[in-house]
Amino acid sequence: MEEPHRSSGPDVDERGIKPPPAFAIEELPSRPGTLLLRLVGELDLAASDGFRERVERALAAGVSSVVLDMAEAGFIDSSILKELLRANTAMQDAGGRLVLTDVQPVVQRLLDLTRVREILVFAASRDEALGRASGGAAPG
Repeated sequence: MEEPHRSSGPDVDERGIKPPPAFAIEELPSRPGTLLLRLVGELDLAASDGFRERVERALAAGVSSVVLDMAEAGFIDSSILKELLRANTAMQDAGGRLVLTDVQPVVQRLLDLTRVREILVFAASRDEALGRASGGAAPG
């Protein structure tokens, strides 16, 4: 029996199955002046440039606040941690905020261990995060 043709490209494994991407950074509709990003998967060095570029582009366009929906982010490494701190500083310099919501326990553990939790603003829901980003309640 003849073997079926399989692509040898990097997006297809030896069984002919295209694995899902390791991460995604998706821009979602939001309030004026706020960038809402959904972070998905395992975010590491490969995701850091894309994340930084989105934040820088938003700042250049006059956006002063960023909300990160992290409900589907199962992992972040030190390069993303660095980008979170960089984005937080940029938002503060612009008079806005970086707000994280729905942070998963494994990511929360890293933020606690590195004491970054003490620096960033968190919210229990996306709606609360959007409110805090636009000047609502203080860090927490």
